[in-house]
Amino acid sequence: MQRMRTRRAAWATTIVLVVAAVVVAALVLTFAVQRVSSSSHLVLENPTLIFSDPGAVSFAVSGASASVTWSVADEGGHEVVSGTAEPDDGSLTIDVAQRVPTGYYTVTLSSPSDGDVTAAFGVTGPAPADDRYYSVQTLSAHPNSVYSVNMDRLIPMLKGLGFSSRRDSVYWSQFELSAGEYSTPPSIQRTLDEDDQNDMSLVWTAGSGNPLYDGGRLPSSPEAIRAYAKYIDAFLTAHPHVTTVEMLNEFNGTNNSACGATAACYLDIAKVVYPFVKSRHPDVVIVAGGLAGVSLDWWRDFFSAGGVAYGDAFSYHPYGLTPQRLGEVADEITRLIKKNNRGVGKPLYMTEVGWSISTEQKGNPAKVGTEEQQADRLVYSFIAPQASPQIALVNWYQALDYGPTETEYNFGLFRQATDNVKGFQPKKAAVAFYVLRSQLDGFHYVRTDTLAGDVQSYVFSNDKGVTTRVMWRTTRSSADTSTTSVTLPATGKAYLTVTSVDGARLAAVTGTAASSTQEVSTSPIFVTTSDSPPPAR
Repeated sequence: MQRMRTRRAAWATTIVLVVAAVVVAALVLTFAVQRVSSSSHLVLENPTLIFSDPGAVSFAVSGASASVTWSVADEGGHEVVSGTAEPDDGSLTIDVAQRVPTGYYTVTLSSPSDGDVTAAFGVTGPAPADDRYYSVQTLSAHPNSVYSVNMDRLIPMLKGLGFSSRRDSVYWSQFELSAGEYSTPPSIQRTLDEDDQNDMSLVWTAGSGNPLYDGGRLPSSPEAIRAYAKYIDAFLTAHPHVTTVEMLNEFNGTNNSACGATAACYLDIAKVVYPFVKSRHPDVVIVAGGLAGVSLDWWRDFFSAGGVAYGDAFSYHPYGLTPQRLGEVADEITRLIKKNNRGVGKPLYMTEVGWSISTEQKGNPAKVGTEEQQADRLVYSFIAPQASPQIALVNWYQALDYGPTETEYNFGLFRQATDNVKGFQPKKAAVAFYVLRSQLDGFHYVRTDTLAGDVQSYVFSNDKGVTTRVMWRTTRSSADTSTTSVTLPATGKAYLTVTSVDGARLAAVTGTAASSTQEVSTSPIFVTTSDSPPPAR
């Protein structure tokens, strides 16, 4: 009888574990594949929902059995244009017969017999000039992921927004299937070809172990470290257009080597990899670190032990920091570098910074509650570091919603496709990035001013005498929506324009000989003064 009870208990435990595993798998699938279902028959077929021509916004729709009413609304929910379209054999094309200014919008399709569909879209303009300071994370190395099968769509779209580089991996285990034999998987090759066609630079993170060495953990034995160096050399030889490589990813985190997560363990790797790869690829920038968080103590140990000699640049992931703290951290790391490098600094790469839209209490601390807040923090994350000249690259994590938990899933600039919306819908942060790039295209950083006590003003100018200030209120509470009144001094320029993060023209003044007053909130604004009229949106 006791054996039967034990056996029943074991079976019960097994059933509970199986059910739990199924539940967990379902949750992961829910986040990683699709979280929105719809009973509507209407399908918005556009492969991309970023329109680079404000005069050519159109929507392809299928699944319509009767007339479809449609309307376009701006970010504030105000109708911009609307109409009715008749299907032809279930399909129809909606041409918005007017210019739609740069900005963030929604389109709603409605049919009494076929249901409703609402989707977000963005309107931009010409792609900004290349600037490899602006980078974005993609995860194309994940086999059969939403990334790996869509890079031909994502790369041109990201390039059009103004990203000039992307950070990604090609896993060691993908490239070296048997010891000493290397080949690029076809899916990876297609993505690299797409980079070439779009002049997209790759910040390649050689960031994983290989089951052929050290049991698949990050390398620690002399044999595995040498093999890791040869893998980097072989990949760079096969792909000479790749000119930046980052040695490992978040080594100081949980996925470290048998040696451990210490700076001394990482230095053992860098001492072999850096001279080996550098001797064969002298023009390649070898980036050391890739640390989770700031980890100043880790950096202190690494640099004091001679690590400054084993990287052309150093990288870290400053999630959740205020704009002011981003600069302070860069200054602190630079002081450590100079202390151990005869007073000479080296470039810093912020290879992961981002903000997830999530109310989940667990996980990455870089969380906000709304799309507006994510867009604001994207602007902070790219603007504030420009006051620190040692920061040579900022990489936004990530391009597309993707991940196993709510927090990790919602970092993207774009949402995944759904049954009824085939294109990747932009979040407000995607449009905010384009606005940032277009507002500052051809500009260089000049200085930072503090205005009216709590307003930070980052001043940029170009060679035509145009000045743009990027301004916002600093506050400790994301719920603080109050404004500060700022008096802008007379500039002597003929025009003054104020633009929001989503591209809306908040003010346009002709003849600004006198001073002017501007209300500033926590949401950044672009204040431009020039002798030429502002460009059309």
